[in-house]
Amino acid sequence: MSAPPVGVMYANVGALASPEGARALALACAELGVESVWTVEHVVVTPAMRQARRYPPDRRTPDVLADQQPVPDPLLWLTWFAAHSSDVRLGTAALVLPLRDAAVTAKEVATLDMLSGGRVELGIGVGWAEDEFRATGHQFAGRGRLVETQLDTLRELWGERPHPQAGGWVRPAPVQRPVPLHICGSSPVAARRAARLGAGFLPARLADAARLVPYYREQAARYGGDPARLPVTLGASTRAEHRELLRALAPTRVLVPPPAGPAEKVRDQLAALLSRYAW
Repeated sequence: MSAPPVGVMYANVGALASPEGARALALACAELGVESVWTVEHVVVTPAMRQARRYPPDRRTPDVLADQQPVPDPLLWLTWFAAHSSDVRLGTAALVLPLRDAAVTAKEVATLDMLSGGRVELGIGVGWAEDEFRATGHQFAGRGRLVETQLDTLRELWGERPHPQAGGWVRPAPVQRPVPLHICGSSPVAARRAARLGAGFLPARLADAARLVPYYREQAARYGGDPARLPVTLGASTRAEHRELLRALAPTRVLVPPPAGPAEKVRDQLAALLSRYAW
């Protein structure tokens, strides 16, 4: 297969979190042909979250749970990035939707999509850190059922008819109808949710993708979707065995780690990353 488009993961973390870092990344992405950037979200970080993390820190990417690590709001950061770019797509991976008000999120995403000329790729997750839910006053149990209701709310508020409960709609409406939706997660439940909703799938790790992407495509067919038309986004790798797996899984796009900064070095660092992770 031909090489898929390339995006940058963890784009709003560390040195890239700053206005200068975001602008440097926007200019570098435009020059080097990067298709998309993807932001992460943690509203609150606590010591307990670092102890309860599912996976050890990956030395290729910034540690989002590190002490005092800057992780700006993903949608606000993307708005700044969008103002310094014209074609790069704007992804979240993931927006932790159960920590957010659905109507406010619908307004923010629609506004970003309008201001950027229709470039949003909305990746959502249910969240994994129980302590973050506790710290922000949200219920951890039942978050999977909640996110299904929230996704319905987003779509209805973006529609032409008034939302049944709210009695109204969100304006401006997003440019894209619909906004591309991706379910982020590393469980069969996440893969099945993506398939049932006709959404893209973005598993957290390549090791999980090996079993979950085929399952996602099987489930998509079961729910009447066309697996060949549903996007799969995977992290890139330099390891030979991982490259073979990536080619076998045939992703729609691959994501490379972010440049480490500072801003004046972002362009050259990104060029080196694209070369190192070349398909």
